Amino acid sequence: MQQWPKFRTEAPTAWWSRSRMVTVSPLAAAWAACARPTVPAPMMTTSAGPVVEAGTGADGEVCLFTLLTLACPHKGARWNPDPPAVQLAPVQEAGRRPARPLPYRPNVRGNAGVDGFTLGLGNSANQSTHFTVYGYAGEFTEPRHFDVVGKQEVQIPLPGGIFDLIVTGPNRFQHELKGTTAGAAAGVDVAVAGRRGKKDVELELSNDGPSTVTLVLKSLQYVDGTENLTLKSGHRKKLGWLAAEGWYDVEITSPDDASFRRRLTGREEDGKTGISGWKRCGAPLR
Repeated sequence: MQQWPKFRTEAPTAWWSRSRMVTVSPLAAAWAACARPTVPAPMMTTSAGPVVEAGTGADGEVCLFTLLTLACPHKGARWNPDPPAVQLAPVQEAGRRPARPLPYRPNVRGNAGVDGFTLGLGNSANQSTHFTVYGYAGEFTEPRHFDVVGKQEVQIPLPGGIFDLIVTGPNRFQHELKGTTAGAAAGVDVAVAGRRGKKDVELELSNDGPSTVTLVLKSLQYVDGTENLTLKSGHRKKLGWLAAEGWYDVEITSPDDASFRRRLTGREEDGKTGISGWKRCGAPLR
């Protein structure tokens, strides 16, 4: 019959105090004893004789701390990488893969007014969608989190009249909203209203401000596309936008308001099998 090792974790004191019983947690006891220099190091022995010729003690007894030190070298000596002189971000592998449909339909709307910024979080699917809202102009002291089914409005005070918000959601969903309450395009809102056809998406634009605003729409990745349009005060407009199987990334700016900027990127689900995102060829997400 094979003889399994027996562990003993006590100091080598007088013979009458040396127990021969097996300790349940020898490693914990070893660390505790070896950490106190006033206590002799605990020992380990086997019924078959000495384990190794190391440490201190008699009759083949070996300090567990010595064994642990030999088995686990100092973390500083494990790996000393040599970083390359020119460092680059990892490059995503080219190509596409099939993607299963997700039970989320996130949507973001928002416009600025005299009382602050009204952020509308929407989800037309039957599963809760998690949104994280970041404020880069001092709107929050820390990111805020929301789980939404249906619609939820968030009122954000803007004491300085400046806002720079980013809202993230599932599957690369990210909407950026930047501007000022005094800008000509403060009342402009742009949102993804759903799919148009099998591949493209539909944008919904509105202008609740007092004056006509010119908008410039530009695709940043997935497809190529640019369009200029004029939106009168109080008007709304729906616009078809090229997408790649629901994947979109569009930036909206205005020559009438240098502070105004929107960026909408993500994938509009249609409940069917789609494709994964691929190599980004436009501006990186912040």
